[in-house]
Amino acid sequence: MTKKTTFQRSYETIKSLFVSGFLALLPLAITFAIFAFLYRTAKTWCSPVFYVLPSFLNNIPGVELFIVLLFIIGMGAVLKFFVIKPLIEMLEGVFKKLPLVGQVYFGIKQLLSAFSPKDKNHFQRVVLVEFPRRGTFSLGFLTNELHSELSPKDVNGNVTTTYYNVFVPHTPNPTTGFFIIVPEQECHEVPLTRQEAMTIIISGGIIQPDRFKKQD
Repeated sequence: MTKKTTFQRSYETIKSLFVSGFLALLPLAITFAIFAFLYRTAKTWCSPVFYVLPSFLNNIPGVELFIVLLFIIGMGAVLKFFVIKPLIEMLEGVFKKLPLVGQVYFGIKQLLSAFSPKDKNHFQRVVLVEFPRRGTFSLGFLTNELHSELSPKDVNGNVTTTYYNVFVPHTPNPTTGFFIIVPEQECHEVPLTRQEAMTIIISGGIIQPDRFKKQD
């Protein structure tokens, strides 16, 4: 076995230290990059606020984000404590009549409400289904029971089992995915919350719920 020279040992030591330091700092760097990107994006979206702000406020860093945050909190307070629901329903009625606008608005609204803790009607349970092929499982959300009139029937025209509508999100973008119809016996419920399941899907399985890690 060839004996390593001092240079080779020094090189391997420096290489090992570099890899260790790089792997230690990488999560921090990625986290910082993500939040920096979100901050710049939020500032860009909120930049029109400068057109209505007094000039003496324009030099305060991040003031537009603070104003928008206050506006959102104020809007939440108005929605909660004042009776303006009929006004919102009237606006939504107008949106329904507008081509494309209505589909986009109500699609986004339903997607966001699906993950609301108060909403129990959408994404009811987290399930495992054999998809896209037998022997391969995917995490999905059971969204509803398929109506018997739409369910597959046997040769005698009878529905022999219950079918469920399941949404299987894509990784890492869960706003798109597959809508599949699965027999009841092939939907395997798993003890995950909707938020935990979405975290697993977005991370590609890298991030697991802490409550399961403690059992390892």
